[in-house]
Amino acid sequence: MTIKGTNGVRFQSTRQTAETKAETTIRISKEIVQTEADIRNAKTEKLKAARLEMLARETGAATAGRKTANHKKASGSKD
Repeated sequence: MTIKGTNGVRFQSTRQTAETKAETTIRISKEIVQTEADIRNAKTEKLKAARLEMLARETGAATAGRKTANHKKASGSKD
């Protein structure tokens, strides 16, 4: 199949072979899988960071609560 260009030159259209189509399919499928893995890993890291932050806040609140309770007991026993 030939296509006539704008300046009168004929160009041959290139047909993809079955092997080239297979290589293209494999490459694209690998790209899709990699993109999905990257998205999944980013989401996991974000959730892990949020969980660690939440645990740190809970631990900090529990530690502060114990110090306050101990302080109240100590000041109450002095009276």
